[in-house]
Amino acid sequence: MINEFWEFIVGVYYMAETFPLEIFIAFLLVINNFIIFTFLLMLLGFLLLRSNLLNNKIRNVSPKLEVFFDKVLRDSNKYSDDFIVREYHELIKKRTSLNYKTSIEVMLKLKEKHNYVEENINRIFSVLSFGKFLNKKTSGLSPRQTYKVINILKELEISSENFNILPLTESKNKEISKRAKLLYLLFNGEKSYDFFSAIEDEITQWDLIELMRSFEKLKEKGELLSLHTWVLNCSNKSVISFLIKGIGYFNQVENSGLIIEKITDENEDIRVAAIEASGELMLREVEYILRRRYKSETFQCQKAIIKSIKKLNSGDSLNFLEELFNETHENEIETSVINTIYSYNGEGRNLFKKLKKDAKDSKLSVLKHVETPLIKFKEYA
Repeated sequence: MINEFWEFIVGVYYMAETFPLEIFIAFLLVINNFIIFTFLLMLLGFLLLRSNLLNNKIRNVSPKLEVFFDKVLRDSNKYSDDFIVREYHELIKKRTSLNYKTSIEVMLKLKEKHNYVEENINRIFSVLSFGKFLNKKTSGLSPRQTYKVINILKELEISSENFNILPLTESKNKEISKRAKLLYLLFNGEKSYDFFSAIEDEITQWDLIELMRSFEKLKEKGELLSLHTWVLNCSNKSVISFLIKGIGYFNQVENSGLIIEKITDENEDIRVAAIEASGELMLREVEYILRRRYKSETFQCQKAIIKSIKKLNSGDSLNFLEELFNETHENEIETSVINTIYSYNGEGRNLFKKLKKDAKDSKLSVLKHVETPLIKFKEYA
């Protein structure tokens, strides 16, 4: 069969040699493209077949793994290590990368649906050696795949005993190193806070969100420390700004003195964070300072001052707010001021009615805009 096919190819070639040169070259190109197309088509068919086989395996084992993991994660103390290992290997048969990856993805899916005890997840992760599997895999993974591993560990809240995160914190890829340090923060309590001092780059908005989520998880576990020390020991302005926001957000009133000090910091972002934190901490003693500094401050700090005054809601700044509304012509400031007055206890509502009665043109439009119920869905101050 092969000899006959080869003789056919040779015969076609010799026949093509009798063609004029242009036709001969065109003929070779057609044959060449046909061979390449056939090869690619066969490769695609093979990949599709392989993908279907793998998907079928996953579809067959995933429901069984869900039942198994749900059973042992609800109360792992009922089952011995030997039982868990034996039951698991009866389901997966072979310790392949596909089976390990499928198992971890099933655990992640279940974790999103159910509030399993963190200790149970870590125990299963340890008993079934998932941490060792991921440690081996991360050394050869692309950055994108490494991000995925870090996110899985974070979502499952896997402790450092079950996964050695330290090598990833020293990665030459800055983003991987940063993500790993965030994970290390969740793993290692007080020691992990030292990484704030090592951050050289400016913190992005996404970093802020990730850090705040990490702090929230530490708060839930009762492991969130006072951030005062790291504010004082850090030289990165964006990190200091974030930590000050954290002090306000997590109501660390023991750091009130530091917040008052930072209200006059030379860095604008730090001042904004401190001004907003003073409102979160309800530091009414700073309200006079905020009013006095308002005219000399930057636009962003002015917005933060109004936001803080609204949060404090002391009733002491009505005259200041009225004067500010009458003097300013900046729409965003106008809206923030009048929104603060409108929500500023009973006296504020009376002042709002007075301003509405006397206002004209654009200022009247702002007052009517604030008065509408739709304003509840907007954040101006």
